[in-house]
Amino acid sequence: KDAVSNTNPSITQTVFLESNSGPYQDNLFMNYLRNLRLNCNNNLINGTNLGGNFVGDGIYIRKSNDIIIENCGLKDHNRGIYIFQSGNITIRKNDIFSTATAGGYHPDKGIFFKNSGGNLVEMNNITRFNRGVFFEGSPNNILQFNNLYNNPDYNVYNNQPSNILAEYNWWGTNNENQIATTIFDFFDNPSLGIVDFNPWLNMPFNPSMVIILNPFLPVARLGEFYSVQLLAAGGVPPYLFSFVNGNLPDWISFNSNGVLNGTPIEGGNFTFTARVTDSNNSIFDKTFTLETYITLPPPLLRIYKAGSTPVPGRILNYFISVENIGNIPAQNTEVVELLNPIEF
Repeated sequence: KDAVSNTNPSITQTVFLESNSGPYQDNLFMNYLRNLRLNCNNNLINGTNLGGNFVGDGIYIRKSNDIIIENCGLKDHNRGIYIFQSGNITIRKNDIFSTATAGGYHPDKGIFFKNSGGNLVEMNNITRFNRGVFFEGSPNNILQFNNLYNNPDYNVYNNQPSNILAEYNWWGTNNENQIATTIFDFFDNPSLGIVDFNPWLNMPFNPSMVIILNPFLPVARLGEFYSVQLLAAGGVPPYLFSFVNGNLPDWISFNSNGVLNGTPIEGGNFTFTARVTDSNNSIFDKTFTLETYITLPPPLLRIYKAGSTPVPGRILNYFISVENIGNIPAQNTEVVELLNPIEF
């Protein structure tokens, strides 16, 4: 088991790990971390396939925040990535898979989110697990531009009442009904949230595709200057953004560099389609709804405390993380911690 403990926000770890440990050990364990970027530099983290018996987690993140995992190959782990009591984790451009064969035993989960909210999963390959991505007690996560296919039970399992935004993924088929059968959510159990998978990709995602990354637009407020930058990836830069169709309010300017700005003079919801074109004239269209409020509703905040276990007579080190996991801006937020002296 390899542990990462460096919390310097400028650090980028490059790792190559071979698993020769026993059952139920993790290849990479992150505990009580903040602001860490893990870049595997396209190296492979091998797990164990003992005659169809897969063990351990490729990467296990526990009680950590603001972590980026990218460019990792994770092969033959019972759970490729396990996220526990953490938040603001970005899982990007990883290849998470097993060597299980059709009809044979498959490992448990490609990615498992447990009590972890506000995470982003994008541009990954996740295949040959019983369940590709599993959510439990983990609200406000986004899946986009992933290849989720050949996971025998379900590509996505939403075991919680919160909805999941899962647009622009490749599900192994173009058939909407077939895609729905690979997702476990409200339509299988009404106590659970919906996995919103429409629109979906009509072919597997690959880095040569030009895409717009923004999952949604932040809300605007009447009379306050508004500005947002559309972000593109893939294809061949530079990119050119343009308005395609829809209801774009008169007060906003749509610039070719992807900046939308202006001062709202009316409230309402405005739905329109934006386009990005790369230097090879490849295009990608995405529809957004810009919500404009007269008075903003309260933001959706997640407050999380993590640190060492209290021991009498010892200094207690911990941090308190406050995250805005919605699209309503939070301003002048005050956090007050009250200690119960009886417990000390």
